[in-house]
Amino acid sequence: MKRLRAAAADPDPVIRRTALGALPAVHLDPGAFALVVTALRDPDAWVREHAVLLLAWSAPSEVVDHLVELTSDPAWPVRTVLGEAIGRRAADSDRVPVAAAALGVLLDDPEPSVRAGAVRGLGLLGVPPDALRSRVDDPDWWVRAAVAGVLAAALRRWPPARPLLTHLSQDTDPTVRATASAALRNHEPTS
Repeated sequence: MKRLRAAAADPDPVIRRTALGALPAVHLDPGAFALVVTALRDPDAWVREHAVLLLAWSAPSEVVDHLVELTSDPAWPVRTVLGEAIGRRAADSDRVPVAAAALGVLLDDPEPSVRAGAVRGLGLLGVPPDALRSRVDDPDWWVRAAVAGVLAAALRRWPPARPLLTHLSQDTDPTVRATASAALRNHEPTS
């Protein structure tokens, strides 16, 4: 671990990213967790993005407190992976309110990939996706497709998704239309 710690502090960002990838799983090793959390503040955007991705899959829910600090990161690739990471780590934990607030900030990001990631993050939280109403008419089809996918998954537990999916089933983009239409067909209301 001593060599990995030294590599994680190397002046070369490629070596720092490589060191992060060689660390043991963050949920099994507190030292690895600490190094990856420290990398969230790295000057190199690709190192920060890599750190977010490493934390997204197995870190404890407490990591949300560190991730939400990156909602204003200057690099859009970092913000893009942040939405799903926050949603995944906060789901079924006491961090849901903090995560929902941070994802609300990302929903208003100027970058479409960041908004789409925030939509998917909200879907992972498992809360009623009320915030998605504002993205049904997003100017970017990729965001609307993410909204359709999340609403399709939420339809059984959140009936207000039906009119939103009906609206999306008339979208100008074929991917959005197909996703919304399939969800409506697969979840016909029973009488």
